[in-house]
Amino acid sequence: MMIFTISLLIAGAIDCTHIAIKAPPASKYNEESFINRKGFHSINVQVVCDSQLRILNINPLYPGRTHDAFIWRNSTLRENFEDGVIGRGLWLLGDSAYPLETWLLTPVGNPSTAAELNYNAAHRKARNTIERCFGVLKQRFRCLDLKSAGGLQYVPEKSAKIVMACAILHNICVAFNIPTEEICGNDDE
Repeated sequence: MMIFTISLLIAGAIDCTHIAIKAPPASKYNEESFINRKGFHSINVQVVCDSQLRILNINPLYPGRTHDAFIWRNSTLRENFEDGVIGRGLWLLGDSAYPLETWLLTPVGNPSTAAELNYNAAHRKARNTIERCFGVLKQRFRCLDLKSAGGLQYVPEKSAKIVMACAILHNICVAFNIPTEEICGNDDE
């Protein structure tokens, strides 16, 4: 019996995370659109990262109530895949909130065969990088973590700029192999 391995070129893993913000002024914003499904005000930030946890693409421009699939459908990144700007044969890994597309692999809903179960297990393991990226990003920059002081205390546009700055600094830390303990301090000392 021969076992074949198919190797795919994974461009990255994609998902969204909520960054808590203060309630935006009702005079300028539709405040309700910033209340996410968990009941707090946020911006929904779409991120693509690679296996080294480098952020390859980030979109922090949508209110917290916006669904991940809507952000994806309206993203320049999706347009670039669709138009062939991003090379053929590259794949993104997304969770079940995303639609299955030629360049976006999602889990099999209701897997019924061993192959589908194996695919889902491999997909979950590979896509875990985006969850780790969110954890490291929020560890490095506690202002992005909901648990810290109620989130960012700025209007959505300024909050988005802060998220972008944190993503850039995160990538610099990854490039120079700076562990999160050096930034945050070691709590054990």
